[in-house]
Order: sequence, then structure tokens, then C-alpha cells
Amino acid sequence: YYAKAMMNLNREKEAIVEMKSAVKASTNADLRLEYARLLVLAGKHSEAEMLFKQLYGDHPNDADILYTLGLLYIDMERFADAQPLFVKLAKMPNMGKSGEVHYFLGKIYEEQGQYENALLEYGNAENTEFYKEAKVSKTKLIFKEKGLASAREYLQERIDKAEGEEETIALLLVDGELLYKEKKYQEALKSYQKILDLKPDSVDGLYSRSLVYSQLGDIKNAEKDLLKILKDTPDNVTALNALGYSLVVATTRFEEARKYIAKALELEPDDPAIIDSMGWVEYHVGNLVEAEKLLRKAYKNLPDAEVASHLIEVLSKAGKTEEAETLLKNMLKKHPKDEKLLAVKQKLLQLDASK
Repeated sequence: YYAKAMMNLNREKEAIVEMKSAVKASTNADLRLEYARLLVLAGKHSEAEMLFKQLYGDHPNDADILYTLGLLYIDMERFADAQPLFVKLAKMPNMGKSGEVHYFLGKIYEEQGQYENALLEYGNAENTEFYKEAKVSKTKLIFKEKGLASAREYLQERIDKAEGEEETIALLLVDGELLYKEKKYQEALKSYQKILDLKPDSVDGLYSRSLVYSQLGDIKNAEKDLLKILKDTPDNVTALNALGYSLVVATTRFEEARKYIAKALELEPDDPAIIDSMGWVEYHVGNLVEAEKLLRKAYKNLPDAEVASHLIEVLSKAGKTEEAETLLKNMLKKHPKDEKLLAVKQKLLQLDASK
């Protein structure tokens, strides 16, 4: 308990030393299990795995050990190792009806491309305490396998039978998300409006709708939704960053955008998405050196297409054309249809043509 208290105070190293000492002086399996969990929380996955394997060897039918080791493997993206543990759990008399077990088994199958098994396990979890998560995951998998129409058909049946506001909102959020991915923005707005009719102050509903408005070029309404979130939760990092970024992309209110992003960065200084936003502000106000520095940092921790497109444009503007073109070429191999990368490619071509 002393070690747990220290973990809650972010005194991680002291907590681990304290628990390690206790574990050495005891053969208590529960204490060793707690220590293994502590190692997971501290991000020491390799050490945790060794301890869990020892525990599993000594107690091969202990559900807590099986479950926690399985979750560790999922966290490490070692789904093939997690699968037999969750299959074993699902067959245990006291665990066979557990929604968690079936839900995570569905996730494991999905990650391994075993979609029929995944759908079956999500279905097994639908009438359990994990019903919302199961229905959401099943909908997204149907979308991936069979397309939008099939996913929405399944989803609508669940929405019609939803038990309460919370489940209805969760399912409508998925409906809006799928429509958004397919660029059916007007239909997505209708789904998000249904959420806000049920719960006008829904943060998820307002934030999701603001994204649609941004795609439609309606910055006025996007800003309105994000400001409503910030009125109730002024430290909402996601809304702060989204509002700042939207102002950078759609307006020339760069200093105002900087204030929102700076506050988000103060709250989450290591978030690469926010660092990217700040880099994009610096670029738009002409601070190329600072923009490059921030965007390199963001890309190092979040090497996705959008951050890469920003860095490529800044590098090109700074005269580092060869590096920009190399990065663009490498990213297009991974994301050949990404719109932001294709747009920055066009900018580079226009720049070359103007020389």
C-alpha cells in the first residue's frame, strides 16, 4: 500500500524499490502479482512479463494472472501470445460469461485478421457489461469488412434497441464517425445533432460536430462548438488544440490561435499533436527556425502523414529541398492516397516550376 501511494504521487522509482524489497522477502503470490502490475504501470514490460511468466508457471489456472498477462501481451501488441490465454479464460466456468474476456478476445482476433472469429466474440460480449464496447467494435469491423451500408444497418438496429441515453450516444458517435470517414459530412452532422438533442452539453457530440464543420469550411460554427466546450471545461486540451489549429488553418488569427495552443501545450507539454500545432503557427507567422524545430520534434514522436506534410512544407520553405523530397517520397510509399501529402507534393512541384 505504501508503494501504491508513492505511485500515485508519481514517485515511481521509490515505489518499485519498495515493492521489490517486499517481494524478495515473501513468497506470497498476491504480492508478486501486485508487483507485476506495478511494473506494467511503470512501463517496465519486460520485467513484468518475466514475473508474470513465473506466476503463470506456478498458478496456471489462476484467472487473475491469466487475464493480466494477457492484457500485458495486448499492450505489447503480441496478440499471438495473448490469444491462448484469453481462449483458456473463456473456457473457465467462472469466466466464460465475462464480457471483458470475450471483448478482448475479439480484439485479439481482429488484430490478427481473423475477422469471423472477432465478430463472433464481439457478439458474445454484446449482452454483457461490455455491451457498448462490443457493439462499437463490431460496427467498425463490419464497416472494414462489408462497407458503410452494412455497418449502418447493424448500427441502426442497435440504436433502436439501445437501453438508455448513454448507449444511444455511444452508438450515434460511431455512426457519425463512419460517415465522416466516408466524407458524408451532412449526414454526419445529422447523427451528431441527434446526440446534442439528447444531451446539449455532450463534449463528444460538440467536438465531433466541430470537426465536421471544419471540413465543410464553416469555421464560425466549428469555433462556436469548441468555445462551448471550453466554457464548461476550460482546461480541455483536445478542444484547446483543435480550436487553435482550426484558426491557423482557416483564418489569419494566428496570435489568437497561439494562445489556445500554448495553453494546451502547458497542460500537455509532450503531446506531439499539440507540438505540431504550435509548429504550424510558427510557420504561418514566419518563424521558420522555430517551426522546423517543433515539427521535427512532433514528427519524431508522431510520424503520421499530417505531421510529415507540415514538416515537408517547412523544410522546403527553408531551402532544404532534398530532405523535403526524400521525406515526401518515403511517406507516400506508406500513404499513397493521403490528401495532405498529395497537396504538399503539388506545392513542391509548383515551387520547382516557378524557379
